[in-house]
Amino acid sequence: MGFNRTLVMLTVGLGALSGFASAAQAQYGGSSRTGEYDKGGTFFGQEARGKWLIGIKGAKVQNAAADFDDSDNVGVLLGYEFRRPVGFDGKAALEVEWLGSTSDGDIGIDSDFGIVGTWDATIVNVFFAYRTPGVVYFKAKVGGVYSDVTAKVGGAEVSNDEVGLGFGAGLGVKIGDVGRLELEYTGSTGDNDIEQLSLGGLLAF
Repeated sequence: MGFNRTLVMLTVGLGALSGFASAAQAQYGGSSRTGEYDKGGTFFGQEARGKWLIGIKGAKVQNAAADFDDSDNVGVLLGYEFRRPVGFDGKAALEVEWLGSTSDGDIGIDSDFGIVGTWDATIVNVFFAYRTPGVVYFKAKVGGVYSDVTAKVGGAEVSNDEVGLGFGAGLGVKIGDVGRLELEYTGSTGDNDIEQLSLGGLLAF
């Protein structure tokens, strides 16, 4: 059930991304009467005027519950950065991320009984992001976080999935014309109460 919910969230996020990309093209890409609006373009039948973002990232995921050690996650990012500058000549983007556990976290790290189980998390982030101009830049983001947390203790398995408010900030550096490297913190609300510290690389084209 958790995988199906994750797949649904990812599909919804990608659908929203394609809609925003198309809307951005329609608003900022020019008029069909002047030949600037190309319905035969590569992306969704249009020629995208902003930049597409695609990348990978690794993250330490922290569970605020007592005696929970961090889990290791890796994932992918897909986004669209709008062409028109906003706020101090920065750029706005819509981003969708999927992160899955590669190494479970331990449960009972501070307990008198020692390690009693493990836990893992599957995460889907959908964010509006803002990046300042410059080779070295600041990034802020806000949106929604879907998390499916599973704890395994003594042969029993308990899962909790929820959607909460997400927020974060980070620093990035541009590498050449298309490469970017970003270090980010991501927090979220809700009962799962997870935090992410990630390092990712992406291409903007």
